[in-house]
Amino acid sequence: MIKSILLPIDGSNYSETVLKYGVYLANKFEAVIRVLSVIDIRLIDWSMATGAESFVPLMPSADFQAESQKMQEEKTEKVNEKAADILRKSKIAHEIIKSSGIPADEICHYAMENDFVIMGIRGEYEKWTNKFLG
Repeated sequence: MIKSILLPIDGSNYSETVLKYGVYLANKFEAVIRVLSVIDIRLIDWSMATGAESFVPLMPSADFQAESQKMQEEKTEKVNEKAADILRKSKIAHEIIKSSGIPADEICHYAMENDFVIMGIRGEYEKWTNKFLG
């Protein structure tokens, strides 16, 4: 029986579709929805993204990491607020999860704690479509 549904969202146009399907199934199964938004640490830590041995032609500003993290957190907050509004209006039991890490890894981690996952294969991280099955 499906008691919990994980909805990884990234704020792309496909996120609303994921939410709609989640609401529909949550109503059918009386399940709780868990919305997951991940702050991608690779966008914050440029040295990890390029590799310590890589040549970077332009050095980012001294505040690059702080600026990047703030921008990612603000975006994630907006995405979560929009999802929470939709779920409140639908009167669905829900939980909003904000995580930091590599999105594919975080989604896999949280998927293990839920009965069902609904997610798009397009959006900000479309290039990872070959990493998921099912």
